[in-house]
Amino acid sequence: MVHGVGVGGGSLVYAAVLLEPKASFYQAPAWRDLHSDWQRELAPHYQRARQMLGASVNPYVGLQDDWLQQTAAQLGRADSYGPVTQGIYFGAPEVAVDPFFAGQGPLRQGCSRCGNCISGCAQGAKNSLDKNYLHLARQLGVQVISEARVSHLSRKGEHYHVHLQRRGMGAVVLVIVMAVLLPIIQMNSFVK
Repeated sequence: MVHGVGVGGGSLVYAAVLLEPKASFYQAPAWRDLHSDWQRELAPHYQRARQMLGASVNPYVGLQDDWLQQTAAQLGRADSYGPVTQGIYFGAPEVAVDPFFAGQGPLRQGCSRCGNCISGCAQGAKNSLDKNYLHLARQLGVQVISEARVSHLSRKGEHYHVHLQRRGMGAVVLVIVMAVLLPIIQMNSFVK
């Protein structure tokens, strides 16, 4: 068992598969009864996610794809097989470009088909939080603090006081900021 954590959370270890729910999903009672048209309501958010994650249809077909297609056909579901949209840049592996953010994003190289999408991407082709939002935020002057534990937040006037302890440092550090972003923390994530 391997356990790891990094700035970027789950986006660092996802397999880059970006599937969107089909219309039938939104007709399930759990969703339908909460809102009259979730599909329309969520559409602009899915569009933004596709943009930020560089959603691209995987152009490669390999042996496992052949097996999946054969299995779908044997199960009478041949129509369910198709190419997968992924958050991966499929350009040339030997050329570094910014394919998603008009020169504001990090340089990327295309997928080399190494298969390490699930555990990371040394090539830099997989899109993850460190390659989109965190990169862009740093360009705007945001300081991302890693390896720290926040004990509590307090507010003094228009400022927030973030009380945190950095790894290896005994003293509590106080950071004074105008705004605080509280991300969803992925605790006890395991890769087996």
